[in-house]
Amino acid sequence: RYFPDPDLPPVFLDRSLLCPMRNGIPELPEQKKERFLREYGLNPYEAGLLTGEKALAGYYEEVVGFGVDSREAAHWILDELLRIRKEA
Repeated sequence: RYFPDPDLPPVFLDRSLLCPMRNGIPELPEQKKERFLREYGLNPYEAGLLTGEKALAGYYEEVVGFGVDSREAAHWILDELLRIRKEA
């Protein structure tokens, strides 16, 4: 059973301390997946595969940043690039 330790005082954190901490937290994979669904129009399967690896998600965003269609980039990465990587 859990009960509060009477010897430990409560800790109160000021918002001015928490805001910089929250801004420093990287985007979690599930959050990134939701963003890929929303921003790039990917289906859940594609978004899940792309966000499953941090490097793959970063590469995808770089490719899309060059103006490549988001769906075409996803198909190329998930079909061709992963096949080539698997064969190597």
